[in-house]
Amino acid sequence: EDAGVPLPKPPPSMYEAIGSDEDAVLKTMMQITNGITTIVDKVQTFLSSWEKKYKHMWETDRDGYIRRYEKAMKPLSSFEADIQRYLQLQEEVTGEDTTAMMRFLRIDCGPLKQTLVGHCEAWTNKFTGLLNAIAASELSALHEHFRSNREALSVVPASLDQLADVVNLHKKLSDERKATEARFEPLREKYRALERFEVPVPEEQLSQLDGLDAEWGRFQAMLDENGGKLEKYKDNFRDRVKGLLDTFLKEVAQVAEEFQAGAPFSNEGINTASALASIRRSADTLADCRRRAAELKSGMDIFHIPQPSYKELAEMEKNLDLLGKIWGVVDEWDGLYGGWKDGAFADIRSEEMEESAVRIGKSITKLGREIKAWPVWGWIKETVDAFKRTMPLISDLRNPAMRERHWEQLMAEISARFDPASSSFTLESVVQLRLDQHVDFIADLSVNATKELAIETSLKQIGETWKELVLDMVDYKGTYKLRGSEDVFVALEENVVTLSTIKASRFFVVFEQDITYWEKTLSHISEMIEIVQQVQRNWMYL
Repeated sequence: EDAGVPLPKPPPSMYEAIGSDEDAVLKTMMQITNGITTIVDKVQTFLSSWEKKYKHMWETDRDGYIRRYEKAMKPLSSFEADIQRYLQLQEEVTGEDTTAMMRFLRIDCGPLKQTLVGHCEAWTNKFTGLLNAIAASELSALHEHFRSNREALSVVPASLDQLADVVNLHKKLSDERKATEARFEPLREKYRALERFEVPVPEEQLSQLDGLDAEWGRFQAMLDENGGKLEKYKDNFRDRVKGLLDTFLKEVAQVAEEFQAGAPFSNEGINTASALASIRRSADTLADCRRRAAELKSGMDIFHIPQPSYKELAEMEKNLDLLGKIWGVVDEWDGLYGGWKDGAFADIRSEEMEESAVRIGKSITKLGREIKAWPVWGWIKETVDAFKRTMPLISDLRNPAMRERHWEQLMAEISARFDPASSSFTLESVVQLRLDQHVDFIADLSVNATKELAIETSLKQIGETWKELVLDMVDYKGTYKLRGSEDVFVALEENVVTLSTIKASRFFVVFEQDITYWEKTLSHISEMIEIVQQVQRNWMYL
């Protein structure tokens, strides 16, 4: 206060001014909230419109896309269309409004546009970079084609193989002239496209491109000049090829003659291992002849000399194949027989042996259609057939009905002693004892043994019958009596008939003692049963 004058009252604060009107405050807050809510949807729509038009630029993997693009070997038109597309996109982005006003909100699109322009430039650079790389590779390949082939054709051929290589290369390059020249214009089109898109190209590439026609002219001149040189080279080699061919034909005739004289067509004086080794040596010689023939063919083709038929080599090839097959059969047979001959005779698997012999016999017969005149074929066929003929002998010797008395009869017949149950008695022993010379005697012996086994079995059955037969005794007034005897008399009748049949056999003598025993035993049983029954009847009548 000054001089007793009161100071003016200060104006109310903003809070005091608006706080006192609660309704006005609430209304303002609602207006702000509604304004923000309304603008969110508009902003989202605005952002979505940018994403819809441009998001593919940043979502796509550029490096992966370009790798697939390169692998697909797209034509130049595809490159141009894609580059142009991104250039247009760049113009569209640049033309977009930098700012946008939405009620109270101002949106600055400048950074977004700058980023999108960067994406467009990156895509454009990827495509132009790939196009430049492909063009540079093609340009370099053409110049390397000229250089390497010029160097290859400059070689003076020192051998027939080198001459063939040079002649074939010259012919190939001459035939490809149009195709090679047709590569130039597509290459130039690529570089023209790079120029249109203002892509900087290294000076070295431009220099190579400008000099392409001149280089091609020099290359063609070299081809023409080299053609004349090759004719001179051919004249020098023509007589040499003819001489080599004459010498080779003489060598082929000699090889065929030596093969015919020394090949193992016979088994005389040669074993299986030596025969197979001889076949391998001949096969190596034949392969060498075929290799040399192929080498000569390249030179003969140069001079248009007809290819000989080499009938001797074809015949030798055929005979070698057949020799390999027949001696392969011999080798297989040796292996099988070697495994059988030393095994104990009692352990022989005759069925398996017979199956193997039949299988090998079929192979031999099939080969016989072409090599029946070869001694080795006749020998192995007779060997296997002889073995097959011994199979009935082996089966007879392995007859389980054979008893010691039969083996004694066989030993007496061949005047030799052996132990058929010993492990030392093998298939080889059968061969060494020459039992195949007594086939008929052994067959009869086996048949007799089988028939005797039937008698032996019958006698055993008689014995088993009386071991198991039970007399039926029952109690009668404190004393046991025989109730039924029908089973006993039936067995007696059947056994008596069996013994009578055996006695009529010519093998009766072998079992005479057993038969006599059972005849007496059965008679005694019959008499005893009759006496028991008679005594029972008399006792029961008392």
